[in-house]
Amino acid sequence: MLVLGRESNETGIRFAQVRALWHAVARPPVDRFLITNATTDSAQIERAFAAEMLVPAEGLREVVSRVDDPNDDALIEEAAAHFGVSSRVVQHQIENQLLAVA
Repeated sequence: MLVLGRESNETGIRFAQVRALWHAVARPPVDRFLITNATTDSAQIERAFAAEMLVPAEGLREVVSRVDDPNDDALIEEAAAHFGVSSRVVQHQIENQLLAVA
């Protein structure tokens, strides 16, 4: 069960669900855990896991290969709609998966 402490939209809920999935498959079993906006190593890893699960770098590479500027706002919004995530997740993936290795 996932309990959110504040109202969230569908994309935020999906992101939280995948962050929780990381705990279920990669961490020792516990009855309860918190998903927060902390900057701990564990929180950063779970966010990176969620971003890659929801917006795979390979799939995003195909989407952005059609334009010259991967930071184009219209492209980011289009990719966010395509993957069903927030534009922030797409921007993160572009910066950390596509541009970082270019």
